[in-house]
Amino acid sequence: MTFDLASAVAAVLPSSSSSCSEADGGVHCQTSQVQTVGVIFTNHANLTCGTLLSAISAKMPARYANLQFLEVGVESVDGVVAPGTYSIQTQGGKSTITAFAQFGATTVTCATGLTEHATSGTVTLTRATETEIAGSYSVTFATAGTLTGTFDIAGCAIPDGGLEVVFPPDGGMPPCMQ
Repeated sequence: MTFDLASAVAAVLPSSSSSCSEADGGVHCQTSQVQTVGVIFTNHANLTCGTLLSAISAKMPARYANLQFLEVGVESVDGVVAPGTYSIQTQGGKSTITAFAQFGATTVTCATGLTEHATSGTVTLTRATETEIAGSYSVTFATAGTLTGTFDIAGCAIPDGGLEVVFPPDGGMPPCMQ
């Protein structure tokens, strides 16, 4: 499957995660620093770093009609993603650093159409800084087939928690953009 590439946004996103467990009569919590390096390719020319930052600043999320996107990236639970080649890991992976890929589409009314995660493949990062993200990908999906490509994109300085404003986790229904 292919789509007409109209925009791409890349970012290095730091975050922290905590997990707690009960043992030895007490609760033990551990916090880890997670870093995600991601690139999203879309068929919408107006879905850019600038429009994302404006939406975050205004706290105005949006949905896009007839959107097709491919998101590829690498996530490290140890806090640092270095250049290298990383494999897509499906359920049960034990690695502290893994690649991911997701392909999706929306309908003319912004309803979710196809959404699927890669079943295999690799993401290679040759540069992964806040100002530039470069590399390549070859990822396979059950219905979308195999997608391959290269990228060299300026980093977008998305503030911590910013993506939750644009893509709310509570499933809120922002306006549908044509």
